[in-house]
Amino acid sequence: MEAFYIGKDRKRLYFKNYERRPDDEEFEEVVSILKNNNCEFMKNLMGPDCDIYRYKINDMYFDLVRTIDGDGSFLYCDDINVMHIIEKMFKK
Repeated sequence: MEAFYIGKDRKRLYFKNYERRPDDEEFEEVVSILKNNNCEFMKNLMGPDCDIYRYKINDMYFDLVRTIDGDGSFLYCDDINVMHIIEKMFKK
């Protein structure tokens, strides 16, 4: 799984889906990687166009956003330092 940013936006980390896997498979892989890196699931919020899953690592919070329109999932956090930590989890 390859993670990337779009342009200069460093608050959202997206995933390339080269294999054209279903969104559910991609989401499950992201969740597995987060669990394997000691990220703690806190709560979720179900919305009309996306579901937001709140996670915590080292007392810092970030969100896994799962879109329901077929655009996959992405990670979001306002704190760029947290995003650097998360980005390292997805480096090969």
